[in-house]
Amino acid sequence: MRIFGILFLIFSTINIFGCTTLPSTSEMKAEILNYQLPQMPQEGKAIVYVVPPSQLGTLVRFNVFLDDQEDNSEMGYTRGAQYIYFAVAPGDHKVYSKAENWAEIEINTKPGDVMFIQQDPVYGNSHGKKQYNHT
Repeated sequence: MRIFGILFLIFSTINIFGCTTLPSTSEMKAEILNYQLPQMPQEGKAIVYVVPPSQLGTLVRFNVFLDDQEDNSEMGYTRGAQYIYFAVAPGDHKVYSKAENWAEIEINTKPGDVMFIQQDPVYGNSHGKKQYNHT
């Protein structure tokens, strides 16, 4: 009899919380209608946002570099849900990220582009690793 009570509780919980619905596309568009990005591209340039998707990786710093892996090419770093953005000249570029390993992605920008690159943490032996997804 006790097992039926537990199963009933689990089933009820799934029904209550599993039946929620997402807002419609038009509702979501209305919510972000007046949203403004922190920085728009300067004239003749593009802007790149490097965005981690979650708080995962809060303790690990992920340094971000543009075009090579030299110290003077570092654009900043992300940690947890922190994001960074930086201006780039139009053309082909490589964006690198460094934690336990190097991750890279090739991008092509045009003047006025706003580009988002998602950093996905993948955890290795002792530190976080990153892989990039272009959005």
